[in-house]
Amino acid sequence: GLDFDEANDDLYISNYDGHSITKWKIGETQGAFIAGTVGQNGNSSTHFFHPSTVALDKNGNMYIADTYNHRIQLFCHDLSQEGITIAGITGQSGNKNNQLNMPHDLALDTETLDLYVSDSSNNRVQKFSFISSSSTSIKIIMEQQLILMLTTISFILFY
Repeated sequence: GLDFDEANDDLYISNYDGHSITKWKIGETQGAFIAGTVGQNGNSSTHFFHPSTVALDKNGNMYIADTYNHRIQLFCHDLSQEGITIAGITGQSGNKNNQLNMPHDLALDTETLDLYVSDSSNNRVQKFSFISSSSTSIKIIMEQQLILMLTTISFILFY
């Protein structure tokens, strides 16, 4: 998956088999690995297991579909290299609300912060709504070890 940061001319690429996210500056000949560990899968907050899609919000925070870990990870642009699981349960597939089974794609409405997740093995799309994507809000939540950003699951579409 790809996402483009127009403000900074950066292209973000999810490296599915490389278990990492790369950022390429337009016009540069090399990219920079910015999340995950290249070539090494895992389920910690710093690892991915086949990340399939990356999306950015207007503050530069990254939302990543971590497919084989059955979760969506959030990486704040100005905080540590550790992700926060904001949807799904790491390593556990399921078909209940806030459970995912092989999330493969996502789309973020940057105005409303509604996150649409293609929950591929459940044959559905889930919509998650968030309070805020500001770095301050995210930092407070991280420090308290709480994930209260997720307020509702508005609806589920089956396909």
